Amino acid sequence: MKLKNRNIAFIGGGRITEIIIDNLINTETISANQIIISDPDKKRLKILSEKFAILKAKDNQDAVNRGDFIFTLLVLYKTQRYL
Repeated sequence: MKLKNRNIAFIGGGRITEIIIDNLINTETISANQIIISDPDKKRLKILSEKFAILKAKDNQDAVNRGDFIFTLLVLYKTQRYL
């Protein structure tokens, strides 16, 4: 299913996000210019945007505002301490 005129935003640029983006682009489900990514690690953001030619959001709110579908893929560190 192609997602014409729809943008997908990812909040969090980790390995799972990378796998999903790779599959979306390789299966031609969506074009790279329809994918927006936000991540606090600017180095990681740059790596992903250059690898896939996807769009970078300036922050999470920007990603949400620009996306029709929003995926949050976040890692919660040290969760054991709080359980």
